Amino acid sequence: MAGITNFKGKLVKKRYLAPDIVLLSFKLDKDFTFKAGQYIMINISNGDETKAKPYSVFSPPSQKETLDLCVKIVDGGFASEVFDKVEEGKEFDMKGPFGRFIFDENNKKSVQFFIGVGTGIAPLHSMIKEYMSKYPNKKFKLLFGARTRKDLVFHEEFLKMEEENDDFEYIPTITREEWEGRQGRIQQHLEGDLSDTKFYLCGLKDMVLTTKELLIEKGVNPENIKFERYS
Repeated sequence: MAGITNFKGKLVKKRYLAPDIVLLSFKLDKDFTFKAGQYIMINISNGDETKAKPYSVFSPPSQKETLDLCVKIVDGGFASEVFDKVEEGKEFDMKGPFGRFIFDENNKKSVQFFIGVGTGIAPLHSMIKEYMSKYPNKKFKLLFGARTRKDLVFHEEFLKMEEENDDFEYIPTITREEWEGRQGRIQQHLEGDLSDTKFYLCGLKDMVLTTKELLIEKGVNPENIKFERYS
């Protein structure tokens, strides 16, 4: 694992992906080494108070131009108020990397199955982008759940990845409106033989725990389930 580093990040691009999800791209003042799936801490000042907040890195380590974060904007949230109003050019103090939710490069499973909802897509995206080309003999699958079609952030990117890579399968599902794709909670779409599969789960606590329990009920060894829970 890389050692912990203190650095500064200058916001160079801000793009809303959905009404309550924003992609922030930072130019760093020094080289920063991390593993796909890890997170950083950002010092955020709101009024007279400063808090350190954790954010999973969305971009893969091989992307050197910027460090990208996928942030959910919550009404009344301490950090949300800052990121919702922040303008490009603002600098933040950062520290990292942290976390053990990383890709298992030594696993022998032929299928690498990533399951996420909301901004839980961030570390999964980082892992898929970093490792899919390095393991052409493995199947990479992404099951991504959202409330509505507009909440399926990066939908077009994942469709393009699926079109360009025979070993990548993208499975989007939504719960609160009808559309041409799958519907229902992600647990409804865990089908078939899961024995030769390594799982990576990320999202809100209830989703992660419910999905983990279901996988174990289906015979998956807990050692083949890695997860990160957001509060």
